[in-house]
Amino acid sequence: VIEVGFAGNDLELDGMHRMAKLGNRDFVESDHVPIISCFTKALDSRDEKDNCIRRALDCLVNADPDRRMIHLFVGTSRKLIDYRYPQKESEAIQRVKDSISYARSLIGDYGHIEFSPEDAMRADLDFLVEVVQTAINYGANVINITDTTGFVTPDNYYNIVQKLIKRLTSTEDIIFSAHVHNDSGNAV
Repeated sequence: VIEVGFAGNDLELDGMHRMAKLGNRDFVESDHVPIISCFTKALDSRDEKDNCIRRALDCLVNADPDRRMIHLFVGTSRKLIDYRYPQKESEAIQRVKDSISYARSLIGDYGHIEFSPEDAMRADLDFLVEVVQTAINYGANVINITDTTGFVTPDNYYNIVQKLIKRLTSTEDIIFSAHVHNDSGNAV
């Protein structure tokens, strides 16, 4: 997977379009054509659908349909829910449903949807399970477990991820990935 950038960054649009060609069999001289991903925020009440998710798909237009991935994120820790994205937990769940459903309708059955629960390591585990299960139920096929603040140690990260995965259902075809930082020097 090659993540070409953030769909909300106008300065990167031309580069993202050019890099998306790496996911096109007509441009790649290899049997190994990567999936091309574009990162974007989930829908919220202040956004029009075309301002984020649609724009991510537009960045991927040069990749073959089965090599396209829209990567969505929603804040899941109490701090993000209360301060960065002021909302109730039920509103965050609804954002996941709406965003993944819309992304899936755009990218089709052949494309990929990656979902990241932002700041997952500081989220309440029950809420994290609900958010991730919702993402899976609505069409995400890649779940990226994040430590976006570099908050946990390697052992804690492993334990939280294991607890999360054990509580999820319908994960046979789900790819789990990691997004970790070393902001606190914990070297995850």
